[in-house]
Amino acid sequence: IYIISRENIYELFIEKFILFNAVCESTILNTIICSSLYTIIWSISFQPEYSMKLKSNDKLISTVEQRVKNQSNDEYALEMKRVAKGILFNLDCLQMDAQATAVDPNSDDNQIKVMVSYAHRDVTFCKKIVTKLQIHFKGDIWVDFNKLSGSHEDDWEDIAKAISQCDVILMIVTENYCRSKSCRREVIHADKRNKRMIPIYQGNDYKAEDWFEIRAGSATWVRFGDEKSDEAVMESLLKLLNVQDKVKQNDSLVAVKHESHFHSTAEIDANKTINIQTVETLLPINPSSI
Repeated sequence: IYIISRENIYELFIEKFILFNAVCESTILNTIICSSLYTIIWSISFQPEYSMKLKSNDKLISTVEQRVKNQSNDEYALEMKRVAKGILFNLDCLQMDAQATAVDPNSDDNQIKVMVSYAHRDVTFCKKIVTKLQIHFKGDIWVDFNKLSGSHEDDWEDIAKAISQCDVILMIVTENYCRSKSCRREVIHADKRNKRMIPIYQGNDYKAEDWFEIRAGSATWVRFGDEKSDEAVMESLLKLLNVQDKVKQNDSLVAVKHESHFHSTAEIDANKTINIQTVETLLPINPSSI
């Protein structure tokens, strides 16, 4: 009987992970095993007690970074690349493109920007919500199936940019959402940037998992499929968005007033300068200064 401690299991697992990365492409079985190991490492990287240990392992980080640079279009290779990005993001090791967090200079600052986060298995319900929003909401709505082309699985940079630039994030919180590591990554990214979140629940009974409650449990939410009609819930959702819109308009108004006050102060200072210069020219010249 072999007894392996929890710590030794972790070390053994990391060792095998690095080993299978080295022989990943040798056989299809090794590729499948390696892909599964990446998914497990991604799950582990969400846990605070292990994230620092993973981050401090230079060999592991280097291995994962090399996987991100892999240019293969093989199905498993693309999946491992996507998961590798998720691991590096969780460990704060992913170097984001500067454009991913930059503010769009062509955007309308007075228009509220909404980003919709959802699990792809809930795309039908998501499209229903987005369609209704497009009818009644005047702001900009960012959702991957409208803003991105082709597969959305490896568009993390675009999604991160949308989160960084939006004013509020609508999160369609379902069992699929809470089980999705990609959705969890989006919630973490939003939470780190103090973005306002509005969870949207479907059904009367579902309760989000603990990790989501920790990140967004204090947010005001709406729920479709309970005693209220969908129209009433949509009205509540629009009111929440309008609150954000008013806040943004007030911020813009304050900025304009501040700018106006600044210019007035500058004009006063300029007038003072002119008056001082005028007084100086009227004063008698001191002969000793010549």
